[in-house]
Amino acid sequence: NQDNSSELILQDDENQRILFHSNPGEALRAPFYARSGHLLYTKGSDLWICPFDIASLNVTGDHVLVATNTWRPIVSHDGILIYIPFEIVTPNQLVIVDRSGQVQTTIGEVQPAISEPDISPDGRQVAVRAFDQQLRSDIWIHDIEKGFKEQLTFDPFASDAPSWSPTGDRILYRSASGLRIQSSDGGGTSEQLLKPVQFVFAPSWSPDGRFVVFNTSMDSTGRDIWYFSLNGNQSPEPQPLVVTPADEIDAVISPDGRYVAYVSDTSGHWEVYVTSFPSGEGQWLISDNNGGVYPKWSKQ
Repeated sequence: NQDNSSELILQDDENQRILFHSNPGEALRAPFYARSGHLLYTKGSDLWICPFDIASLNVTGDHVLVATNTWRPIVSHDGILIYIPFEIVTPNQLVIVDRSGQVQTTIGEVQPAISEPDISPDGRQVAVRAFDQQLRSDIWIHDIEKGFKEQLTFDPFASDAPSWSPTGDRILYRSASGLRIQSSDGGGTSEQLLKPVQFVFAPSWSPDGRFVVFNTSMDSTGRDIWYFSLNGNQSPEPQPLVVTPADEIDAVISPDGRYVAYVSDTSGHWEVYVTSFPSGEGQWLISDNNGGVYPKWSKQ
């Protein structure tokens, strides 16, 4: 929202309804329903609970603060609440390693819970997701040579999954307001490409900058791979690439733009496959039944 408040929305295939709002600057995240008849959610880094009637789909009582500084709360089937205190989330340090896994040098400064690093095309910078003390994640850029870091996004809600454009002048990232694109030097304002209702995960550019592949989650088929064209339209139309009853994740387009490598559990465990792009025709097993995740193409 324009006042930097957020909304908890109940949505089905056709309709959506706002359950409640937050105050300006407070991000609502991670809602889930407990069998005890309660709706739990986080507001900032705090965990809240309210009674929720599953028949009428309405909040039926007061909102109560359960715990502060929480990370990844879950509730078991028998009603036990589990979460990680944010104070114990380990600060991370980016490092460069050789092919044997030996650390060659460190990059930038230590930050809480650095994750999802993506190296710029010129190899001089690394975009990461990192957290502040309010448990809000933003996109930061670490300079490999100079060692300093700069904050790229200042979204009042969570930002993650940074992905450099092939030319290095833009960065795709995911936020509570949808899939967005921002100049990598921080100039100007970010642009929304896809709305949050489309559940975008792990976006990845094609080498020519014309396409973006991503994961999405569907009720009927689980996690699948879709793509859209960056042809100047303000509202790209996503198209299916690999949609099966199995889960497919971590899609990456080849340097020549003709294939997509991805991970699927169609065999019963995670394996790496390749399919044609953008037709999605054919499925070739790459990891040879030995298991595999996080595929990356070589430059040639």
